[in-house]
Amino acid sequence: SSATNLVAAGGCTDCPAGHFCPPQSTQPSPCAPGTFTASEEQSICQYCPAGQYQNASGATECKTCDAGHYCAAGASAPLPCPAGTRTNRSLDLMKSVDDCIVCAAGAFCPPGSDAATECAPGSTASERAGSCALCPAGLSSERGSEECYECPIGSFTKSPGQECIPCPHPLSSSENGTTCSLCKAGFHLQNSSTEKESIFADPAKHCKPCPPYANCSAPGTTLETLGIPRGYWRASPLSDELHACLDLGHCSGSGDADDHGFDSGSGEVGSGDAD
Repeated sequence: SSATNLVAAGGCTDCPAGHFCPPQSTQPSPCAPGTFTASEEQSICQYCPAGQYQNASGATECKTCDAGHYCAAGASAPLPCPAGTRTNRSLDLMKSVDDCIVCAAGAFCPPGSDAATECAPGSTASERAGSCALCPAGLSSERGSEECYECPIGSFTKSPGQECIPCPHPLSSSENGTTCSLCKAGFHLQNSSTEKESIFADPAKHCKPCPPYANCSAPGTTLETLGIPRGYWRASPLSDELHACLDLGHCSGSGDADDHGFDSGSGEVGSGDAD
């Protein structure tokens, strides 16, 4: 009632719907957003039930929660599912944040998502992710992946978020490569002091076919590390010319004997003359 100095209940005024009037109140108070009173003469306001909301004050009823949103009890506004979760389409009304579906690993869900989106190649996401993270340089991933993997030998990624790129001919790379600066099998690097950038910029200039009779079966072979077969010699580690020995006993060769028939001897160079 807005009257004062009342001596009997008959001097009170009914509290209107949408408001509440505690005992001894002199003026009705509007229900706050998220609450309501549907009838007159109410001393307290009721919370909007889960699945409904009310954004205005002085309300006599609540509104149905918007599609794609959830409304907990007492909600003053529909709320979108938070990042890392998505709308539960199997429910007519979402009544709690717990009704939102957790986004699976390998996909991401920005706030308010209706569906999860797979991470693009070169990026990953763990469960409940709001965005995908780029794989570092040297690593990549398949579409919809949870983890990055090392780019295999013969490929590379220079920047984060890339797919593994095959090395240009005749180059190769190590695992987890961020560039291609090794000569592939069957080729050798003429000058091991050459900068990686220069090798990548002009592969054919720096990587040359393996010299006759030499072993270049391992990626990354340089002129100095050429495999020399038993029965051959060269004048120095900087020579790409191999000569047949006159006496096999004086040419032990060097290189990978186990797999390629090359002797893993001292690798000394010399004239090849017999004593």
